[in-house]
Amino acid sequence: SADHANAHVKRRLNGQTLIRVKTGKDAIGTKNELYSTASGGSDAWDTQRYLNIWVANTGDFLTGFGTYPGQVSPDREGLVIHPRYFGRNNSNRYKLGRVAVHEAGHYFGILHPWSDDEDCSTDDGVADTPPQLAPHKGCPAHPQMSCGNADMFMNFMDYVDDECMVMFTKGQMDRMMNTIEAFRPGLVSANASCVGQGGPKSEPVFTLSPNPSTGTVQVKLKNNSSEISKVEIYNSVGQMVFQITTVLFDGAQLDLPNLLAGVYFVKIGCRLEKLAIK
Repeated sequence: SADHANAHVKRRLNGQTLIRVKTGKDAIGTKNELYSTASGGSDAWDTQRYLNIWVANTGDFLTGFGTYPGQVSPDREGLVIHPRYFGRNNSNRYKLGRVAVHEAGHYFGILHPWSDDEDCSTDDGVADTPPQLAPHKGCPAHPQMSCGNADMFMNFMDYVDDECMVMFTKGQMDRMMNTIEAFRPGLVSANASCVGQGGPKSEPVFTLSPNPSTGTVQVKLKNNSSEISKVEIYNSVGQMVFQITTVLFDGAQLDLPNLLAGVYFVKIGCRLEKLAIK
């Protein structure tokens, strides 16, 4: 309706854009209208380049959901989280924002440890999460046994209270990285756009060489610009391991700290490029 269209409000927060929409649709988080601005919801930004999160009423029984790769049409890919359980809130059980962490796990290709089937012969396909018969709730005491193992109920992909879920395993991390590379490469591609006050905008495109590197890399700017920029490097679990603000120019050399061999991500502006350290 016209009222819905006029109710769109954009707000900038920590480099991201929040779009607030007033709607008269009950439990719109479970309805098709959620994904359409014209119908009282909000159109997705390009889901090949952005992780979209809709914070919308999903009814009395659903805290939220995340879409597996290929599960839905591209315009619906992302997370839907009930506002009652989004971020830090007043919920008794889900007050630390970990509903979104759990659903992002699904978005990046991870199943529940019990694989949604109460059968010890099936699990999530990740080697370092033990087989588990069924989900846990609340904050159970350790150990909780099933399928001949101590269940990893403290995993982000179980159903325990927020304060009792604390971890992904290395195997789950590898699964998420593989999912990004196979199904969602645009999220870390140099062709991704940056979010600004007015929406997507262009950022200087760069490449790194040599790649793999032993610790010294050159930055190749495709538009031959020169500017003062912040360079940040993140490891494969999203932890920042290095940052510097420097004059960046075509062919600028970065001398990196002693980093363990592995895959890292170099961020300049809003661009990310993968860098392998050998």
